[in-house]
Amino acid sequence: MVALGGGLKLAVPERKRHYRSRDAQGSAYVDADQGESLPQAPPRPCTNCGAHFAGLWCPACGERRPEDSDYRFSSLFSEWLGTLTNADSRLRASLRDLLWRPGELSAAWFEGRRQRYLRIVQVFIFSTLYYLVYASLFSPAGLYTPLWGHTNPDLSPLHHGIANRWIQAWLAAEEGRDWDSLSTAFDQNVRLLSSTLVFLLAPLTALPMAVLLWKLKRSLVEHIVFGLHFWAFLIIIVTTLGFASEALIAIWQLLSRGQGDELEIFRHRLLIETLLIYLAMLWYSWFGLKRFYGLNVYWRIPWLAVMSLLGANALVAYRAILFFLAWFMAT
Repeated sequence: MVALGGGLKLAVPERKRHYRSRDAQGSAYVDADQGESLPQAPPRPCTNCGAHFAGLWCPACGERRPEDSDYRFSSLFSEWLGTLTNADSRLRASLRDLLWRPGELSAAWFEGRRQRYLRIVQVFIFSTLYYLVYASLFSPAGLYTPLWGHTNPDLSPLHHGIANRWIQAWLAAEEGRDWDSLSTAFDQNVRLLSSTLVFLLAPLTALPMAVLLWKLKRSLVEHIVFGLHFWAFLIIIVTTLGFASEALIAIWQLLSRGQGDELEIFRHRLLIETLLIYLAMLWYSWFGLKRFYGLNVYWRIPWLAVMSLLGANALVAYRAILFFLAWFMAT
């Protein structure tokens, strides 16, 4: 109703403003003025689980709703680039905190801060793949122990006596048997097994830690997670030291024109790398025990010795298992 001059009024119909919004179920549009539901096609079911999509993603299984643009080359390239970039950023973040912030990956996993890191097993698999690249190019020391190393009481204190007796018995059993043929077959098996048995290092470390740290009331899974990150760190250190050693040996042989004793060089190299591995254990243990277990400085000092013993004993047990399996495969 609009008022005009002279007391006249003109009836003018009001214009209705129509807009649409979703109803409570989100399955149809509603006219805001009339409260009537406008017809709409039924929601598209998820092809993975059968539930109805709520927007772009399925609320039941998380499947993405397919669209026509998904079948374009630009979409495929964008997905590949996004996956590569995301994996690269997670790998960089994981390696950074694994190497420079010991214990952070383990603590982040149990605190729920997992999105920016690789998963636990992925970190360990990356370290073993890094080691496999090195092992395929060179004769690795550290995790790889040749036959003579199993007869050395310093490197294999648990089983060197058995190894020496078995080798002597095998050589004396038949004529024509010699050390070189046995060593070649044995070392090939060790090269194969050393890349897969490294997974045993985590439980070999976690089990005694669960016993010694029982007052902290941590589950065995927590100790295994810490052990996986602990050994992933050490494997990366071992492999990096191996690459550095190969480069230094190549330079030395070039300068000396190949006059050195290769066996003696390998023995010194193995002992030096073992010493550096123990130093890396101390580095990770000191900061890892603080970040993950919350131990203060007074508890961490004695635990440095404990962790060194645990790491050394796990490595000794690993070498013993490696010897027995490689021996039965070779003989």
